[in-house]
Amino acid sequence: MTVTLYGAAVTRAARNYWAVEELGIDYVKKDVNMAKGEHKAPAYLAVNPNGKLPAMVDGDLTLFESMAINTYLADAYGQGSLQPDSAADRARADQWAHWVMGECEKPLIGALFHTLGIMGYAKDPAKVAEQRAALEGPLGVLDRALAGRDWLVGDRFTVADLNVASVLHWGQMARLDWAPHQNVAAWLDRCFGRPAFKKVGQLAKADMAKMNG
Repeated sequence: MTVTLYGAAVTRAARNYWAVEELGIDYVKKDVNMAKGEHKAPAYLAVNPNGKLPAMVDGDLTLFESMAINTYLADAYGQGSLQPDSAADRARADQWAHWVMGECEKPLIGALFHTLGIMGYAKDPAKVAEQRAALEGPLGVLDRALAGRDWLVGDRFTVADLNVASVLHWGQMARLDWAPHQNVAAWLDRCFGRPAFKKVGQLAKADMAKMNG
């Protein structure tokens, strides 16, 4: 069977493309152009009735929500690679996925939108600084968790790192300063230096060109 991913690499679907690229599995990329309203078309709503990106089909299984998709991919295809080895570490990976969505995603996206002046947000450095300040507590938690270690869970890159780094990438795009959280900054360099992440960056550029074409 071949995994089918619906979305664009400039959306939360990017973390799912990152996962399949890390895993080296065959997948089909089904573009869904939100600018043209394709996420509200009946054909796509039959896959994801929420009308949001991303979605995944693998055989008889259909999933929406990017973190759930990555949990599945790591479990189904990532044994010995993306999937942590123990039940405790798999639970910790889930913990970090919930944590980053609840604690970090909203201010990160706010900072990005106010940096770029998109999605109805005005360019506003003061608002960017306000959103960065809201991240200080969560970044401290992450920085302490990374003290003395290269990866969040276990001794190798796993879905835990991928999921958290994929959300913090919004901040990277907003050119946020990670100081004084140097453990976070060094860890992000390790994550974003991976070939699979760079491949997703190429996909994102191609998807942006399609949307603007």
